[in-house]
Amino acid sequence: MSWASVGERLSLLRVAKGFKHQKTFADLLEANPGQYNHWERGRQIIPVEYAVKVCIHTGATLDYIYLGKTSALPIGLASKLKILPDGLLGRSND
Repeated sequence: MSWASVGERLSLLRVAKGFKHQKTFADLLEANPGQYNHWERGRQIIPVEYAVKVCIHTGATLDYIYLGKTSALPIGLASKLKILPDGLLGRSND
């Protein structure tokens, strides 16, 4: 698990859900905007309690956030992220 990869996925999820600014998304998660910035930049790992909030607000899974596994993502979200879940049209993104 790479902190930078987790941060990149957080950024992708934020943008896919229409949040241009980190602060707006951090506020939704009830997180400190500066702390959220560290998570997205891969300087620190996002704590599970906040990752769960990301899942609630985006439809993502903890497996996607922490491990990059796409198989359980909703198709609409995967489409916004420009990825396809495992096995869909024979393509895998893991």
